[in-house]
Amino acid sequence: MSFLHVLRKSCFFDGLEQEKALFLSRATRLCLKKGERLFSRGDPGDACYYMEKGLVRIFGVAGDGKEPMFFLRRTGEMFGLSEVLEGSLRMANAQTLMPSVIHVMDAAAFSAMLESRFSMARRVINVLGNRLRYCNDHICRLTSSTVRDRLLRLLLCLVCDNLPADVAAPAWQAPVRGDMPVSQEQIAAMIGSTQPTVSGVLQQLQAEGLLVVQRAHIEVLAPRRLLALIDAQE
Repeated sequence: MSFLHVLRKSCFFDGLEQEKALFLSRATRLCLKKGERLFSRGDPGDACYYMEKGLVRIFGVAGDGKEPMFFLRRTGEMFGLSEVLEGSLRMANAQTLMPSVIHVMDAAAFSAMLESRFSMARRVINVLGNRLRYCNDHICRLTSSTVRDRLLRLLLCLVCDNLPADVAAPAWQAPVRGDMPVSQEQIAAMIGSTQPTVSGVLQQLQAEGLLVVQRAHIEVLAPRRLLALIDAQE
């Protein structure tokens, strides 16, 4: 199966227009600046979050001060779900990587919605199941794939929101820039590597004509070529 199916992250509320309207009417809308914390490890898991627009990193803090990044939450995603459902403490930290608009609903209101809206409860189950499969795949690839392979996958994930759904469209053969402000250190944390190694692989990919590394962003020159390289490893 093509890696393309992993890239497409539909909005949590796709096909649930009534539920979305109800959620937004009961949630609190936050307009956050870059670098603001939503929650920290050990905080009560008393709310869930829906991303209207923006970008949030979910990360930990290691004993040596490093901040391994586990996930990026993007426009249309719901997050903070597992702790709300379990009534447990937060297991990680969440921080905006760019100005973001996020809707927050407390646990009691969210539980009431799930009890009265089976379609929404089923969507939550599907989302959590998909995230569990992603984690399993990610753990397997940390032990069995190369840094290059993992980096190609992440780079395509970072630009996929700027590409059409049809991989045969001309845009997949044209340069596309990732708008997400993710540093090489953060990229390394996400793929289980180090910044010097990531820097070396990026230089190699640039020499192959696959991308251009600039100070503030990475431009993928031919996304379809990256997809073909990734699918060849499946």
